Order: sequence, then structure tokens, then C-alpha cells
Amino acid sequence: MAERRAWYYRDTLSPDRYEWLKGTLIFCIVRYVGPSFVVTKLCVALAVYAFRVPKGTWPHFVQDVCELVASQISEQPLNRDKLYAKLLDFLKVVPEEATAIELPPGDKSRVNQALLEGMHPAIQVIQTALHYGLTTDLLHSLLQPVMHLIPHEETFEAAADAMNEIMSKPCKESMKEIYKTMLQFTTSEWIQAEYRKAIEEEDGDKARQLCRLVIALGENYDHYIADFRSDSVQAYLRLTIDFIRFPGYFAADQEVSDLPLNFWSDLQEMLYDEGRLPLTTYDYWDIAMTELYSNLVEVLVDKITYPPLPVFGAWMKDVKDRWRIFRRDVGDTLMCAYYILQHRMTDYLLQLVHNSVAEMSQEGSPATLKLEASLYAIKCLSEGIPSAEQDFLQQLFTSDLFDCVSAAPDVRLKATLVSLVGAYTEWFRNHPEYIVLTLNYVVQALSHPQTSVIAAMTFKTICDMCRKPMVDLIGSLVQTYNAVSRSIQPLEKQKIVESVAAVIEAVPHEHMLGALVEFTQEFFDEIAQALSVGKNEQAKAIIIDNFKYLTGCCRGLISPEDEGAVAEVLKPESERIVDKNGFSKDAHTAKLEASIYAAASNTLSIWVDCDDVVTATCQFLIDGLKTDHLVLAVPLEPLCQLISDIYNHRPHVPLLTTAAVAVATYGKTTHTRPTLLQLINNVSVKSLPGMQTTEDDVTDIEQFPEFASAYFGLLMRALKQSPQLVLHLTDDLLDAITKVAITGMLVQDRLALKTILAFLADLTTLTLEQDPTLENKYDALVRHCADHLMHTLILDIGGHAPRSVLGQLIDFLYRFVGRHVELSRQCLFHTLQTPGFPTPYVDNDDKELFVKSVLGTRSPKRFREAVQTFSSKARQLHGTAFGSAV
Repeated sequence: MAERRAWYYRDTLSPDRYEWLKGTLIFCIVRYVGPSFVVTKLCVALAVYAFRVPKGTWPHFVQDVCELVASQISEQPLNRDKLYAKLLDFLKVVPEEATAIELPPGDKSRVNQALLEGMHPAIQVIQTALHYGLTTDLLHSLLQPVMHLIPHEETFEAAADAMNEIMSKPCKESMKEIYKTMLQFTTSEWIQAEYRKAIEEEDGDKARQLCRLVIALGENYDHYIADFRSDSVQAYLRLTIDFIRFPGYFAADQEVSDLPLNFWSDLQEMLYDEGRLPLTTYDYWDIAMTELYSNLVEVLVDKITYPPLPVFGAWMKDVKDRWRIFRRDVGDTLMCAYYILQHRMTDYLLQLVHNSVAEMSQEGSPATLKLEASLYAIKCLSEGIPSAEQDFLQQLFTSDLFDCVSAAPDVRLKATLVSLVGAYTEWFRNHPEYIVLTLNYVVQALSHPQTSVIAAMTFKTICDMCRKPMVDLIGSLVQTYNAVSRSIQPLEKQKIVESVAAVIEAVPHEHMLGALVEFTQEFFDEIAQALSVGKNEQAKAIIIDNFKYLTGCCRGLISPEDEGAVAEVLKPESERIVDKNGFSKDAHTAKLEASIYAAASNTLSIWVDCDDVVTATCQFLIDGLKTDHLVLAVPLEPLCQLISDIYNHRPHVPLLTTAAVAVATYGKTTHTRPTLLQLINNVSVKSLPGMQTTEDDVTDIEQFPEFASAYFGLLMRALKQSPQLVLHLTDDLLDAITKVAITGMLVQDRLALKTILAFLADLTTLTLEQDPTLENKYDALVRHCADHLMHTLILDIGGHAPRSVLGQLIDFLYRFVGRHVELSRQCLFHTLQTPGFPTPYVDNDDKELFVKSVLGTRSPKRFREAVQTFSSKARQLHGTAFGSAV
């Protein structure tokens, strides 16, 4: 009725009444409250009116209506949803009526122009509606007007964004309707034609926009897509695969192929959640699913195929990085595909490998790139294939494959095969007959700079995972390593050495030493040769590198139960000494000990002035003391003599650290104590003059805190292993040690201060049993230094030491008071009698309360609170926020 009247009025009304009719129709649309079909009729009438009025009367009718409704929404915010619904109705009607009504050519072009001009404001209104949130029953009605805007170049991108946002809105009421509408749209001939056009024109931007629009459906409605029982769904999935297939290399030529990857991964998870996996029945739709996934795998393998080396080399670094990320993401998608296809997928990839190997025998064949992609795809499946389903690897790891790849010039192919081997090391553990063949290839890759890093990681992984099976192959392993060892890069060589040594450690003792001698001889020879040519930078680098290799060998020889041990945490070393004493002194043992001692002593004697060389040598000596059965350790007496001689010539911190580990290793054994005591005496005589301090001058320790820390760390280790190693020193030497240590409590360097405090706490709170002579000497030592110690301790608590060590000072005082109650009382009263000590900010009442509190309680909490309160007052921080933050 309304549209017929609009047509009638158009022919009977005078031109001056056109505006009245337009205004009446718009007023009725905006103000009408009633059934929605009436609004639709009014919108049709308004559209027909706009089409039929003379040219120039209402040229921008779509834009004007959008702006009018937008203004009404701002004036009537409570009616926003109703006004949006009416506008959407109008936007839906206009293109439908423009197609249905026969118009003269001139009017047709005018209407089309008005539609194009009105699309931008229409999209803006739609996006605004989505932003503010529509009621869910309006979301489906949005799709039709947006779809009419999609085919136009000017509004394609904005309309596509609007459609993506519509699909992302949670809407239970109209979800299925939206899904059906969008599935029909995304599989329409128009979408496919546009995509074909984008391929022909090499328009990656347009293809990406189309892909985003199509993939949004799958990402938001994957639970519907997972049903699979629909020809439309099959068509949709084929389209997503076509997007992955978009011509060109990702990152370099296009950015389309990566968009569908997450969808396919999510789809596999959805199939699993809904109980569709694993496939068992293989009905029509299951077969269709496997065919789709098979097609997907073919396309993915093709898309991760490298470009020829000259092309890849010309890419910028960021393009190469994005390409590698894309390959990694494709690998994740391939693994998801395996859960669908299982053995079908491995059979397909295995056939690709065999075909590529056969083709590579022909000169100039491009099969190298396809072989690399196939091997990479198999590598990506390593985490998803159960061990029971890895039998196909027996057909993969053949001599033909390794020979073919070794002969190929493409380093990318070599690296991929190495990483593939590393991904399946657990399989090699169950199939040791393949280890030697595989290691021969991996070792060759070690000598190539571009594959050395990944080859070293793979070699180490094989040795770690296949340690027991490789015990019987130790001879072949050492020979294989020796064949290429001199061409391996230094950093990678350290890892390799440690891995080989870990295998040697598992060999029975009667065969271990022979293999170890053969394995390490290269390093000792290199060191000896470098020492013979004199002191130069090249010789220095060789010596340091080879001691690092020996250090790596030591770490590999630590038995599995000792892995992770450091110098400060060792198992009872008496066990190792027993092992050492029970270890036969055969020719191999004598040769090892002679080689180790010669290398260490000659190096330290010649390069004593070089910190880097001394550090590398000492690290080897330290780690040698941790090896199982001490097989790479210098015997104790020559070791102690060597440390004493070199340290007397020039003190080095690493020498003190080596001495500390030697004490930790041998200190619990009675017959080694005289040797260790002499070592401690020698380094003390040399060290103490360099740390002479007074209460007013601690410059020596402040300048070289690492020496003070290392020296007192040595003494602390000796106390823990056997107090006799310290208390049997001469009285004069003990007196000098305590004086330096107590005065050293005044240093500000935290490294030295913490070590000194820990040593003094251990020294002054010892508990000695069954040795009256040593007990008397110990009591005399403590009483002799008690006043000086307490004075310095209270001075530190009162503000001289950094607040960061206050907790350690409190623990020290707590232990001392608990061990020497009466002596502590005397020292505290004597120390605190001095006016203004430790600072003018504590008076006699504060001091009296402090003494009473620390002597009257053994509760750690109350003791700590009392000392913290006294410290805060002495530092003039009591009652402040900063003072409470201890």
C-alpha cells in the first residue's frame, strides 16, 4: 500500500510537495511503534520515492537517511536499538528494490551513485552500532545490509571488518542463523571468483582480506564446522586450504598462507573434544575428512619448501625470521593433522623422502628442496607420535638417506636432517643398531660452521639419551669423534666433549681408563705443543680452549647421582677416597695422572702472570676433584705443593678456590690432614700480609675483596670438614687470622663482609668433643679475641655495616651468645660502657634494655626484634617507615 501511494503521489503531487512526502515517510519510519513488517513497508515506500523523484531532487538519499537516524539516536538514546533496527531495514531494502524495480538508464545510474555515496556513512553507522552493542536479535539482521556493501571496492574492507565483528559477538539466539548465512556467503561463487581474480592479479592484500573474512567464520563457529556432515562445510574447508596454497613464499611474496593455520589446529582440538577422534568407523564423512586433511598436508609441505639458495640469500633478515616462524607454525598444524591421519601421514611423508632421494641421484634435480621440506615435516611430528608408532623410522634412517644428504650442497638440508635425528633420540635408545650410522653423519655436520651448533646439540642429546646402549660402542664413538675433533668449533666442542665423557663414565671401570686416555690425549698434546712455542696470543687461546675441553670432560665424568654438584655441595668425600684407594694403579692411571699434572704445573709455571690462563687451569683442577673416582684429579700431595708454589709466586683467587675444593674433597680423611694443614699454612702466610688492616684503615681488603672472600671461604670450608685443619695452625698464625678477620668486619664490600662474618661465626661457635687439648686451645683463642670481636660486632649493628647484612649480624650474635653466655655478658657490659658507643643516638637505658633482652631470651624472634630495635635507634631510624623496613 505505502509503496503504491508513493508511486501515485510522485505522478500527481506538484514538485513543491515532494519534500512534504519525504518528510512524512521519514517521520512515520522514525516514530512508528508497532509490527516490524509495517516499518519494512514504509522503508520500501521511502526507497521507491527516492528512486522515482526527478533527478537532483534527492541525490544523496542513503547518506541523508543514515545521518538523520544517527542524529535521532543521539537525541533518543533509550530508543537506540529500535532506531538501529529501522535503519538496518532501510539499508537492506534499498539494494533489493534497486534490483527489483525497472528504472530508466539515467535513473538507474543515479540510484547506483547514491548507493555508492551512502555506503561509507552506512558502514560508519553499522560499526557504531556494533561498538555500542546491539541486542542479540539484531545481529543477524545486520548481515544482509553488510553483505550488499561487500562487493564494492570502496567499502569492502570496512564491511568485512563489520562482518568479522558480527561473527565475534556471542549470540546464542541467532548463532545458527548467522552461521548458516555466513557459510553460504563464504562458499559463494562471488568469494571464489574474487579469490581467483586476486591470484591472477597477484593482489596479496585483497586475498588476505578475503581470507580473514572466511577464516573468521571457522574461528568463531568451529563447533559447527567440526560436524563435517555437510557439502557446504567440505567446500568451506577446501577454500581455506586454497588460501594456504596462495602463490608465493610467505613473508617474501605474500602474507596469506599463515591465516588459516590456527583454524585447522583448533578444528582438530574440537574434533577430539567432541569424540570424533581417533577415527574408527570410516564412513563417508570420515573418508571425506581424511581426504581433506591429506590435501592439507600436501599443501603445507609444499608451502614450507625453501626457495632456491640464491633467492633465500637475497631476503632481508626480518623476512627470513618471519619465514622461519611460519615454518614453525606450519609444523604445529602438521602435528594436529597427524592425529587425524596417523600412519597415512607418515607413509605419505616417507614416500616423499624416498622419491626425493631417488630424484637427487639425477644431476641438476630440484628434489633437494622437497626432501628438506619432507624431513622437516617428519621432525615436526616427533612430539605427537607415540614410541609404538615410530617403526617407520627404520625405513627412514638408511645409509642411502645419509649418503644422499652428505653429498648434497644445500646446508639447510644437512641441518634439517641433523635436527630430525635429535628429535627422535628416544627411538635410537630402543634401536641401538642405528646409532653408529647416525652418529657418523652427525659428526660430519659438526665440522661445518653452519651446522655445528645444531649438530652439537643433537650429538649431546644422543649421548645423554642413549648412554647405556652406547657403552658397547665406546670404541667407535671415540674414534668417530677423533676423526673430526680438530675441525669442530670451540664452543660446540666443549658440549661434545662433555657428552662423550658422560658415555665413558658409564663404561665398566676395567675399560673406562683406556677409553679416557685415548679421548683426552689430544687435549694434553695440544697444551704441550702450545707451551713449547712460547707466550703469544695464539698459544694462550689454544691452552685456554683445551683446558675448557678438559673441564667439560670432567663434568661428563661426574656420575648421574652427583650431577648438579658444585664446590660448596659435595657428597661425603670419604666415599670417593675409598674408591680412589681401591682403584688399581695400572698403566692407564699413571699416564693420566702424569699428563694432568704436567699440563697443569707447566701451564701455571709459565703463564702465572695471566689471569685468564690461571682461571681456566684452576677450573679444570676444581672439576677434576669432582669426577667419579677422581679419575681426572691431580693426586693430593702434588696438587697441594703446586698450589702452594704458584700462590707463593703470585696469589690468584682461583688458586684459593682450588684449595677450598681440595679441602672439601679430602678434609674428612685423617691421613690427608697433615698435607692439607700445610697447604692452609702456606697460603695463610702469603695472604695475611696483603690484608693487614686497622680499625681506621681497611683499604687492603676494600681494594681486593675477592681475595678476602676466597681466603676466608677456604678457612670456613676447612672448619666444616675438620676443625683441626684450622686450630692446629700455630698460635701466632691463628692470632693474625682472627685479628684480620675481626677488623675486616668493618669493610663495606658485601662480598668480603659476608664471608668474613660466616667464618667468624663458625670459628667462635665450634663444639669440640673428645679432644681436651684442642678444647683448651680453642677456649683460649675465643677469650683472647672476644672483647675485640664484640666491640666490632656491636659497632656493625649500630650502623657501621650496611643494613643489608643486619640479618647475618643478628644470627652471628645469637650463635655467639648461645655458645658463650657468661663471656658474652662480660664483653657486652664492657663494650657498652663507653659513652657515645656505638653512636650518640642510644642512651644508657637503651643499652641496658638491649643487653637484658639479648641475654635473657633464647627465642630467635624476640632476640631478632631486640637487636633490630637497638640498631634502628643507633642509626637514628627508630619510629620511621624506613627504619621498619629491615
